[in-house]
Amino acid sequence: MNATKFRKLVTKHFSPKMKELGWTGNGFDYRRIEENHLVKLFGMYGSWMGGCIYCETGIHFDFLPLYEHDKPIEKKKVTECFFRERLSVGTWKFYTEEERNVKQVQNILETFLNVGPQFYSDFENFPDPFDKISVEDVIENQDYKLLGKYEIFNRRRFALLMKDINLYLGNLEVARDFSQYGIAKSNALAEKMLVGRKTKTYRLMEESFKIEMENLRIK
Repeated sequence: MNATKFRKLVTKHFSPKMKELGWTGNGFDYRRIEENHLVKLFGMYGSWMGGCIYCETGIHFDFLPLYEHDKPIEKKKVTECFFRERLSVGTWKFYTEEERNVKQVQNILETFLNVGPQFYSDFENFPDPFDKISVEDVIENQDYKLLGKYEIFNRRRFALLMKDINLYLGNLEVARDFSQYGIAKSNALAEKMLVGRKTKTYRLMEESFKIEMENLRIK
């Protein structure tokens, strides 16, 4: 059994239940847009080693601007979400027998129905918790986690997200704080990375930092 064949089983045994629950999508990718702008995503993707898949829950917001290389909501995958979480600690194995793989799909569905709501519920009262976060919270705590549990792996991207959320909410001062913070972090990293001869890689990296800082600026 490979990922292509497993996807067919997911479409047959997983997708119908998701559609009953108001989700759209098929195969390995699903989404549901709530009335408060929250976009819930669920996705599966294969391991580079083969023989198994990962399953993740994620969230997005329907008002966020599309930047370079961003995909529209109907094409966005869970792996592109800033906040996402594994459905289980490990992977979900493929088996040789179709019957065991069908059971595996059913196990994924059961786990999603039990575990998924716990993740999504943390964001269902938008704009909470984002409207309560200041740039000082992030600066003063080097181990800052959203709600005390969601890691901030890229502070520049988090600054961009917080800038855009606060602009949407009309909190211009907070948006400006995160804009300036993100630009400062991007500048610091650029100074560290852009050293040596101006090779093709250097030029590409330089352009990437320019785009990032332009996105962080409030227009």
